[in-house]
Amino acid sequence: MEQIRVTFQKHEGSDERTLNILLDEKLGEFRKEVQTLLGLPDDPPCRLVLDRTGEELRDNATVREAGIQANDKLLLFPLGAWQEKNSRGSVSSNIKAVQERDGISRDTETIQPEPTKTTFSSLKDWQKATITGSVIGTFMLVALVLTRPQTPPSPPPTLQQTTAQQQITAQRPSQSQPISQEEAVNLIQRWLQAKRVMLAPPYNRQIAAEITTGEQYDKTAGPDGSIDWLEKNNAYYRFGVQKIDGVERLVTNGNEATIQVRVTEDRTLYKDGKIDPNETDFKTRTVVYNLQLLNGTWKIVSYKIIKK
Repeated sequence: MEQIRVTFQKHEGSDERTLNILLDEKLGEFRKEVQTLLGLPDDPPCRLVLDRTGEELRDNATVREAGIQANDKLLLFPLGAWQEKNSRGSVSSNIKAVQERDGISRDTETIQPEPTKTTFSSLKDWQKATITGSVIGTFMLVALVLTRPQTPPSPPPTLQQTTAQQQITAQRPSQSQPISQEEAVNLIQRWLQAKRVMLAPPYNRQIAAEITTGEQYDKTAGPDGSIDWLEKNNAYYRFGVQKIDGVERLVTNGNEATIQVRVTEDRTLYKDGKIDPNETDFKTRTVVYNLQLLNGTWKIVSYKIIKK
């Protein structure tokens, strides 16, 4: 299966991922997974734009048909941002068209008439008196300002004040609160979605490091782990339904937690382009996940299926 390496980036440039994709895979098949990987909502679907051409790409086109080349950059626009971009482009085009129609050019300069020179001697007596009075009033105002006591400037902060401010800033509370049920469920949901890009091209190991640690990371992305086996055996998984049907229990203990959930998952293993029936099923299982807080981030340490 022929692959190329491309970069997916949020439209405003705040985050990006470089992945391998199959040339004959349809764009819609991995767009949703990339949205999840970049932290974008699943719905509505993002618009996929080829940065090199500015062209919006269709979900039903393959990578090859869309003209995507190695090292290209693909931008993901949420629907609202894409509509706003197109709206701005339309307004700019209309303004330009009106300018061209009316013959307006940026280089056009307006010739200003030369001002008429007036001498003091040519003024009438009442005009001279008015000007003289204004000049005298100005000098009096300046003298009043200069004789007023000046407020001394505030002294710069001392070293002790600066150090105290730094200590206050450093005393922010650490993220050591027990994980909530909602946070734990969201982590498991991210794990389920991440399998779509970890266990199939582009075989993304980076996301495994973001949401797993210890034993689970080794089993997934370590040497002789699941990703390694799939790449060596020309195999990959495809997933259909993936959902958490319910939470049976959640136990927290400081920086550690265990959550037991019922998970429904539809998975298909392809090996050498053919379905492997031994690893293909659609089941609801009861799974226990062990979680741990590391550097302010909750991660999956291990999991065990206790009811198939």
